Amino acid sequence: MRPVVARRGPAVAGTALAGAALAVAVLTGCAPSVGSVDDETLFEQMRTVPGVETVDVRFERDPTYGPHYEGEIVLEPGLSEDAVACVVVQVRENLWQGRETQTNGVALVHDDRRELLTVDDVLEERYGPRPSQPRESATLTPCDPTTGP
Repeated sequence: MRPVVARRGPAVAGTALAGAALAVAVLTGCAPSVGSVDDETLFEQMRTVPGVETVDVRFERDPTYGPHYEGEIVLEPGLSEDAVACVVVQVRENLWQGRETQTNGVALVHDDRRELLTVDDVLEERYGPRPSQPRESATLTPCDPTTGP
């Protein structure tokens, strides 16, 4: 009886290469945002929130802080406190629909104030569960700055 020899055909080699490519993508921070809204779509939607002047946010993988969003969102000068509160609510809702993160390094800058935004599991009570399937865009709840969030 002859021994059975496993052969590496094109299908096995292709699977191995695909697995290696995915591992490289994950380790370099280039992995797709599975189960959420694409990062660039989120950032573009942040730019359309009334009261936002500029958005400089990116997703990073860091051995110390883990996967997280990093950057800053600058608000238009002179916004009322209610308008700022609306921006905070909508940007947090937007980030909640992005990648699941361990920490968050996104600062909100308004006039002479700079504060880090929090994105944590408490937000599930307000916004519902995080998306479990990829989505084309985030859903933002309208906010009226004259009445606040």
